[in-house]
Amino acid sequence: MRRRPRATVSGRHEAARLIAVVLGLQVLFFALLVVSQALPDRIIVSQLAQSVRDGAYGPASLPDRMGGISDSFTECVAVGTGMGPAPGENVFHQAGRMPRLSNCVKGTDQILALDAGEAVQDSSYFKYWAGYSVITRPTIAVAGVEGVRILTGAVLALGLCYAGVALMRVTRWWVPVTLLGPLLLASNLMSTPSTSLLSALTWGATLIGVGATAAAAHRSEQAAYVAVAVSAAVYCYLDLLSNPAAAWTLTAATATLVRWWVTRDIVVTRRVAVLSLMVWIGSFTITWVARWVWAVLFLGPSEVVRTVRENVAFRTGGEWTNVDPGFGQGLVRNVSWWLSRVPTSGVVLVLSVALIVAAVFVAIRRGRGHLAVTATLAACALPVVVWFLLVSNHSQIHAFFTYRLIPAALGAVLAGAVCGAWGPSVAEDPPHGRGGAP
Repeated sequence: MRRRPRATVSGRHEAARLIAVVLGLQVLFFALLVVSQALPDRIIVSQLAQSVRDGAYGPASLPDRMGGISDSFTECVAVGTGMGPAPGENVFHQAGRMPRLSNCVKGTDQILALDAGEAVQDSSYFKYWAGYSVITRPTIAVAGVEGVRILTGAVLALGLCYAGVALMRVTRWWVPVTLLGPLLLASNLMSTPSTSLLSALTWGATLIGVGATAAAAHRSEQAAYVAVAVSAAVYCYLDLLSNPAAAWTLTAATATLVRWWVTRDIVVTRRVAVLSLMVWIGSFTITWVARWVWAVLFLGPSEVVRTVRENVAFRTGGEWTNVDPGFGQGLVRNVSWWLSRVPTSGVVLVLSVALIVAAVFVAIRRGRGHLAVTATLAACALPVVVWFLLVSNHSQIHAFFTYRLIPAALGAVLAGAVCGAWGPSVAEDPPHGRGGAP
């Protein structure tokens, strides 16, 4: 009998291991929801009621004083997630369907009613994992809404530091500067801890994923894919469909540029770019579908399928006030918002484009391989464009925070250009597959 090539066997083994890791995380994620739901609501309600009275809860859509609008609407939803279970409902059923209170306006009355010992009509929120409740519920119980803002701000700051240090240890100081600089200098990211705690948490998770991927990719190619898969699953667990394409792009770009730095082999670099993009979205999709599978166990398939269909149809092309159904309008609306609302966006764009053009000329002079590196790393920004095209309704309604995808994608292209121009030279005898082929 003919033996299968060793690379094929190894590739299947690594794929199986990745899938096993991602599936194992789904059990851990649900267990954490159960534990968080076991925390008594009474303590949390008392803290939320005090936040309402102090004016620390809501209101929605206030200016954030950094060229944007606060996403306190989502913040109100986040702090009310897990609240108001039906009488006699056990913690497993709660975790399966995930009760939640309403937005800032209606949520205020619901919180005060719960604090007075009255029952309220909650909503089921199983369309998302809502894993942030594992963090928000105990933190609110101890320190209130303002305490959660401080904690998520710390996560964002630590994530930024970790991503920068991890990349600098592997590459050069200008790699994290170019990759993350446009996002920091041309968005309201740093205002999120005080106005949009969930945004701060999910961006912090994105940056921690970037740092972990950089460290893993420095060790081996296989480790890079594991880090990409885990970071995608954790992001899906915490997020409410805010900026997944940014996490997708930045994580894949990090894995690709670090493996380029280690191997200096364009064949390996292209492979890592393609597989990192595939692994990220694959892990993200498995995690999201797993959430619905858990919900089916407690609510039945009909309700889950109906809810999922309605939400997918609405978020991709549903009608809403000021939503243009034309092709590409999600991208157009976000570019327009970014350039017109963020005062630093024009300067950052012009400087970035100038540096990209200069870097491309340098890469051409260094040789075809360096230009290929630039193009490969720039391709990691494609998920942002695809996201705007596919999720048009959501991107137009929430342009006040989805526009951050644009500077994130610009950073990936900029980092790719400078790495191709001023990064390590292409190896004359490239160590194909060094660090482990898939």
